[in-house]
Amino acid sequence: MIKILGERNSGTTYLDRLLRRNLRVRILPGVLPKPIERLFPTSERVRDLYFRATRRHNLGWKHAAAPRPGELADAAIDPSEILFLVLTKNPYSWLLSLHRRPYHAKQRHRDFDVFLKSPWPTLGRENARTSFETPIDLWNAKNASYLDLAAGAEVLALRYEDLLRNPFGILDRLVRTHRFEARRSPFENIEEAAKPGDRDRRSSDYRDYYLGERWKQELSPSSLAWINSRLDQDLMERLGYPLIDPAAPEAPRNP
Repeated sequence: MIKILGERNSGTTYLDRLLRRNLRVRILPGVLPKPIERLFPTSERVRDLYFRATRRHNLGWKHAAAPRPGELADAAIDPSEILFLVLTKNPYSWLLSLHRRPYHAKQRHRDFDVFLKSPWPTLGRENARTSFETPIDLWNAKNASYLDLAAGAEVLALRYEDLLRNPFGILDRLVRTHRFEARRSPFENIEEAAKPGDRDRRSSDYRDYYLGERWKQELSPSSLAWINSRLDQDLMERLGYPLIDPAAPEAPRNP
């Protein structure tokens, strides 16, 4: 069994579809079932109630903070039978993504610097405090919880950039190391965009933007300085992400 966890705009839908296309695997639900979603397409309360009622059976919303040890012990399924795939995106590019698509935000800010310094209220199903001082603090807390989960569960921590760079390598690792059965050979990538608003984009566009670090062109020195002041530097080191120097940001690279 697999449980996928990752913040909004971090590639969880892409990872889910990639696994289902290529592996014979049970993935614990992390979103509202389609029949309920069709009845309540915009109700956050319904989604909160659903995951409150089903959390012991599915271990919660896919964008929630990781389950705590007590929640794992109380689960209706054996945690030892679950591989948690936790997905992280570079915080700089993730913040740009969240600003473009601020899912579940109570208020939308057109100005990126205002967004970076504004509180982020959470949802009932988020398994986190009621509000974070900034979206940067949200990134810190969620991703720290994913790594800390390894103290009591089997966890494979993935970076979104590595998933884009080598999706078949990750699938091969799941087959060889974790004994999941392949559904097809050779593996097939998901070439179409996961988000409805990006239907004209292909996987090559995502690789160019993220692996080529085109997003760096969208960040001002003042934005970088503020982001750096809030980032958990120990967490950045654990995840292998370098801080960007506001005085000398690197130029985009070839993916």
